[in-house]
Amino acid sequence: MLNRAELFQQKMNFIFEKISNSNLDKFTKLFYIEGKTTFENRRYNLNKNWLKKATISKTFQKEYHLYPFSQKIFNGKKLFRDVYVFLEMDLVDFQDRIQAYVEYESIVLVPNDMNYRYLYTFSNNGIENSHNIDYYHIEHLSYNGNRVDIEVTPPKNKDFLEIEPYYGILKLQKNKIILTFENSQDYISAIFNLELTNRHTKFLVGVIIGVADINEKVPISKKVILMKEPMDDVNKLYLILNEIEVLSAKENFYTFKENNQNNISNHLEKYINKIENINRVFKRLSNQNHFKTFYEQVAFQEFSATNHLFQKFNQKHSFYVHYRKRLLHILIESHKRVPFEKIFMVMPIYQGDNLFEQQSDNAIEIQNSLKKLSKKVEITIIFVIKDCKKSFKKEFMTFLKNISNFIKIDFAFKENIEYEVNSFDFFYTDNNDFVVSKSLRTNITAFQLYQHKNSVDEYHSIFRTISNRSISYKEFIESKNKLCQKKNSLIEKLSGEWYHYFYGSRFLEEDRVVIWEDGKVEYYCQGQKREEGKIITKEYQSVILLDDNTTKRLSIIVFDHQPYQIQKAFFTKNIAKQLERDLNIFSMGILSRKPISIDIVIEILGDIEDVRFLEKTIMSKKLSDYLAL
Repeated sequence: MLNRAELFQQKMNFIFEKISNSNLDKFTKLFYIEGKTTFENRRYNLNKNWLKKATISKTFQKEYHLYPFSQKIFNGKKLFRDVYVFLEMDLVDFQDRIQAYVEYESIVLVPNDMNYRYLYTFSNNGIENSHNIDYYHIEHLSYNGNRVDIEVTPPKNKDFLEIEPYYGILKLQKNKIILTFENSQDYISAIFNLELTNRHTKFLVGVIIGVADINEKVPISKKVILMKEPMDDVNKLYLILNEIEVLSAKENFYTFKENNQNNISNHLEKYINKIENINRVFKRLSNQNHFKTFYEQVAFQEFSATNHLFQKFNQKHSFYVHYRKRLLHILIESHKRVPFEKIFMVMPIYQGDNLFEQQSDNAIEIQNSLKKLSKKVEITIIFVIKDCKKSFKKEFMTFLKNISNFIKIDFAFKENIEYEVNSFDFFYTDNNDFVVSKSLRTNITAFQLYQHKNSVDEYHSIFRTISNRSISYKEFIESKNKLCQKKNSLIEKLSGEWYHYFYGSRFLEEDRVVIWEDGKVEYYCQGQKREEGKIITKEYQSVILLDDNTTKRLSIIVFDHQPYQIQKAFFTKNIAKQLERDLNIFSMGILSRKPISIDIVIEILGDIEDVRFLEKTIMSKKLSDYLAL
């Protein structure tokens, strides 16, 4: 049996533990009379005399009604009517009353102005508006302490199905609103935290748990908004209530087998759908005035491109990718995960993006990694060149020398293959499970990644075609000068027989000119080869330079490049020696593929005085006189 002092000590320790949560400062505040002593002194004395020792102070009965503890209310009455009830009540009853009070304090009665009646949510069932944001209407039926019985009318269903009303409770517990309601087919629960609001708050954002659809029965959670008044423009809620803020428990249909391909694909599709949902939100945001700058629009469009890539990937379709360096880096790294024995690569090096002549850290890393990989994998690279008269850069030549003993290097000329293949910029491996290609006859600069067997087989055939028309690195280096004799497209057009008409010293000349594919020229007069020479081509004009076989004097024929005339006939400017004299003759003429009647030539050239000029001896005499001064 406890004596009076021990009973007092037990009661105080129970108050200390249950009401003050074993916090000495909180306990002191319950029995502190301001102004009588310092708070620190009171705390020290309470701890020493009430909690640790079994003593009752002489002033406790006189001062009890002044303690804040004495004013605590339980069920509309004081917790202890007076000091005598406090002291005389047995320990068990005392503890029961304190415990009941603590539980009572843990709940808060629902105030009459807690009039939240509209629960807004994003839903695929909605038909109210374009964003699928609709609401549940909450009707308060009756109040019962800390809870309100409610009836909830669901939003309209997109399929116009009749959904029965929900019934449940709105409960105010501490600083949280908890909503639970159900009908025969569905159960929904939501929670909101009032600590995050103030008296100006017009809505509460919380989380709901329910099902995705009355037919699917898939558990979901998502953000919801609780409001006192209906929202005029639900579009304003879209940044909070949208596709991204929904979490679905579809994994109930999956398995936990790590190597199950269908299981992995299901999870992957789930995350791809999340990307699509984010893209859908971003598209709507990009149409708003808040995000109208070029900088913002580009960011949204780039994310849309990423989403498009993953949609293609999910459907096993080909898709576009950029950046050769990144692709080669992935190819090299992929050998660790999916080993292969051969790499086949075709790559043009005339477009200014030759990776193997670049000296950036990233490019050098790829070059070194490719060389390292060649010790495990057989690698063949065919470089497509356009103009080998142009010297390769020193860095590229160094790369070729360093890897020619490890990687099979071939060269192919663009003009020999471009009309037989659809691409000469691609690579694949002997696993035959993909091909990366840049198409030859489109304006698309990106690479396209294929994995269908038909596409892979097609590029196998293309590679064989290019390989059959290529030469080895050694042969290319040894025969480079011979191989790189570039054909002149203008000379190719001019090659063959021509007829030359112009006014000579005495009459209209009608001669024959033969131009060969190597640029050599033969000039025939009256059926006899009289002169030989060559053609010199420049950007806008060309010159035929001829040497007379007998006199060793030069003749010159100059003409302009006019594509619409160069095929049939064109004007020439001619410089030659006058007959049996060492004076020059300057005249206009015509070079024609087919013979032209003399009458038509005269008609075209006009009067001889207008198109011919003869050097006179007086000019030489005047120059001599000037030089003698």
